[in-house]
Amino acid sequence: MFNSTFDSKEWDSETFTGNGTFTVPEGVFTLWVWACGGGGGGANGSTASTGAGGSGGGGASLRWEVLSTTPGASVSVTIGSGGGVATAGSSTSVGSLVFQGGAAGALVASGGNGGTGSNPPMNGTVGGNARGLGGAAGGSFGGGGGGGSYGAGGAGGVGDTGNGSAATANTGGGGGGGGGSISNSGSGASGGSGIAIIYWQGPTK
Repeated sequence: MFNSTFDSKEWDSETFTGNGTFTVPEGVFTLWVWACGGGGGGANGSTASTGAGGSGGGGASLRWEVLSTTPGASVSVTIGSGGGVATAGSSTSVGSLVFQGGAAGALVASGGNGGTGSNPPMNGTVGGNARGLGGAAGGSFGGGGGGGSYGAGGAGGVGDTGNGSAATANTGGGGGGGGGSISNSGSGASGGSGIAIIYWQGPTK
């Protein structure tokens, strides 16, 4: 799965969609973790000045990390929450490992940034642009789409009255931004919560 020299061993995994504790199995000294934080929330649209759709929230950082451990140890898992409207998502943590959430959307030319990744760098994608420019955007005067992570971000609100769509739970995707014009505006939406998948190698075959 991760290295051909490990083919003689079985891989097992456990997925966390909420907070919990992982108990390290007997004979296991290394865990491989694939996880992301919560996505950022999309911004509301605005009727100020010429009006503008809100940008989508940033997708959370999604990456692999390796955690050294000991058999029987208890590893705490905290799943990051998706950000509310124009609010950054929170981090996911697995033991000492931290997976950053996505940045908030805003009334700017582009959406919130994804969290910073490492080993190797794998940042979440940037939210869609304001005023209906970018992926999953809402068309003319619509909101920007949320950035993707483990799953897709929410769609931007359609037109100047459209509300953004929330990202699905446990995707780390950013929420869509609301549409906006000089006369009308829509609401941004929340980002999706994070997820953590822990892998380990079982007994030698």
